[in-house]
Parts: sequence; C-alpha cells; structure tokens
Amino acid sequence: MDHTIAQHECGNGITLLGDLMEGRPVASFCIAIPAGYVTEPEDRLGVTGLLAGMMMRQTRRRAPRELSNSLESLGLHRGEAVRSETVQFSGALPASELASALRLYAEILRAPLFEPEELESERALAMQALASLNDRPARKVMVELRRALITSAHGRSPLGVEETVSRISCADLEREYGRRFQPHGALIAVAGAFDWGVLVGLVEELFGDWQGVPPRPAPVEIRRQEYAQMLVQETAQQQIAVGYPSVGLVHPQFYPLRLGAAVLSGGMSSRLFTEVRERRGVVYSVHASLVTLPGEGVMLCYAGTTPQRALETEAVLKAELLRMREGITEAELERARTGILSSLMMDQESSLARTGRMVADMRSLGRVRSLTEVYECYRRLSVADVNAALEAHPAGPFTTVQIGPEQDGSGPGAEVEQ
Repeated sequence: MDHTIAQHECGNGITLLGDLMEGRPVASFCIAIPAGYVTEPEDRLGVTGLLAGMMMRQTRRRAPRELSNSLESLGLHRGEAVRSETVQFSGALPASELASALRLYAEILRAPLFEPEELESERALAMQALASLNDRPARKVMVELRRALITSAHGRSPLGVEETVSRISCADLEREYGRRFQPHGALIAVAGAFDWGVLVGLVEELFGDWQGVPPRPAPVEIRRQEYAQMLVQETAQQQIAVGYPSVGLVHPQFYPLRLGAAVLSGGMSSRLFTEVRERRGVVYSVHASLVTLPGEGVMLCYAGTTPQRALETEAVLKAELLRMREGITEAELERARTGILSSLMMDQESSLARTGRMVADMRSLGRVRSLTEVYECYRRLSVADVNAALEAHPAGPFTTVQIGPEQDGSGPGAEVEQ
C-alpha cells in the first residue's frame, strides 16, 4: 500500500522528495516556492498571481511562442496555484520527459522575463477574474468570509483587488520576484517512474547554485469573537457564509474533527443536506469544510437561499453547527469514514495528487505521512473519540458574511457595505 519516500536536502535550502511508483509510465512533479500572497506589499495586492502567470509566458531565452511550444512538446498537463505561503508549479507527463520538464522549469523559475506587452495581457485576465466575482456571488461570499475570519494576510484573496492590480508595473514584478522568489524553503516533489540517483543529480545541477532566502510570513491570526457583515448586491438569491475557528493538521484532534466535518457535510446523507436542505427546505445549496492553515484550521460553511428566507436559513444553519457538540452516531461515523478512506485510496492512484499531498505534509508537519499512517488514524477512531473532539471544539464564535439585496433585519451589529 505504501511507497517509500526518498528525501534529499540541497545546500541552498531546497528539499527534494521522491515517491517511486513502479510500473507506471508517467511522472508528476510539484515545485512549491515559498512566495505566497501573504508577503505581498499592501499596495501591490495581486502581484503574486501576475508573477506566476508572467513566469509561464516567456523567459530570457525563450519568447512566448517558443516557451508555449516547448511546454506542449513534452505532453505536459500543467497547472499553477497561488497559495497563502507558496506558489506551486505542477505537471504530469510521460516519465521519459521528466528531465526535460525539470530543465525547462528551472529556466522558468530562474530566468523569467517581464515585458510590458505580456503584462497587459496577463493583467486583463486578472481583472476579468476579479470582475467575475460579482457575477458569481456564491464564490464571492466565501472570499469575503475568509477575509473576515482570517484576520492575518492568510485571509487575503490571491486575486488581489482591482485598485492595486491595475497599477502593477514590470518594475514591480522585477522587484517582487527578486525579493520573494528565493530557493530557501522550496520543495520539489516527484512521484511516478524515475531513477532517484539521477533525479538528485539533476536537481543539484539545475538548482544547487540558486541562492537566497525569502521573507518570513507572519503567523496566522483567526477572529475569535462574533462578527457579522452584510454586503448589499441586487441579486435574486441570498448568499450566506459562516465560519469559525477549528484546528490544523498538527493538532492531535484533527482526525476526529475531520470525520465530524464529513458527518456534517459529506454527501447526500450528511446532516446539512438532510436537515437544512431536504427536511427544512430552506436552501438550494449547502456545504461545509474543514480548511487547514499553517498551524491553524477553520470551518467554512455556505448556504444559498432566497432573501425572504435568509434569517431562517442563518438560524437553521447555525443550529445544526451547534448541534454537532451533542455528538454523532455509529452509522454516521461509518458513512463518513468510508467516504474519506475511499477518497484517500483514489488520490493515491494519481501521481499528481500524491505530489500535492507530499508538499502539503512537508509544509504542515515537516515530514510526509505514509498512506498507512493516515488510513490508520481514521480507521481506529471510535464514536467516543469523535464526540469528545466535537465537545472540546464546539462551533463558534461565528463570523457571518452575507451577500444579497438590502432589507430590514440584517441583524444587530451587522456591518453593511455597498
């Protein structure tokens, strides 16, 4: 079931991780650079997303068309992700092309070229993404919930804001790239078919002489008192988002609380679906998830309803969240456990998903958990274990954000924004 994880520490602070999955003709990689949006300057919010996009457009050696053709010629399925503390470049491709891909990404990471014409194209995409939030209020309300609940820079949106994105220049990109895209603390995770000795030599050749230490992010801060915010937007639906502090991956009660979250919102048998949507019929969509942050965790919940039923929906949703403290049943535990373990096994079949898990584990725990370890952490939990964790970490205090048309009764103490 398990794969042995190989690890190599480069002298410049880069950690290489390898998960050999024999018998597969594919390889995947994830390169995580510690340059996430938490260290963006306040007057340049959104610059990290622009940087990630611009770095994939051209390098000092390759013009835009040449770089695009080089990437496509590898048969590469790629992606970029701007996260709170890292920017991640990932891909899956035939194992025979892994070395060529890493050479190309070394060039992308170490020798990007920022030209005004390409910046305007990338900025247009960023501004479109920001504008689209008004057309997707269900997504917008969750962005605003994170901003209200996570009071440190970790609560920012990776999209930034229009005011700052609109004025970012190539000089800003050069400055922020030089300040934050540094190798110390970076992770390179590879899974699939490869030769470990050859891989170590290649990474040392490509990245070993890259030197620099990025800014250190401030600790995560979570709001721990009641807060309500109403964002007025003329929509036919009312978007309701509720969040509260929970625990992170390092906490000893993470696993039982993760199971509790699956009981709350883990499919058509979950409590939110059956009680809030099916039995009470007050929403058209409802879900919740336990989101981990560096050293912390939060529960984020969403409900979509009509403006006329907004107050009732908020009350019913919070009542279900509070009811979790009373405990779950054996049947609920088994359904939740089966769902989590099935998802875990399916992810294990994907080399790309495996590289993402390796990076996440190293960032949170400083080590990579084996599949057996994670499996056993869930398998051995009893109803009593889960109920003890739910009682020790009840829902609340609530941070509530709503988007919808202006109306009376938005709640005492609510902060109303136009």
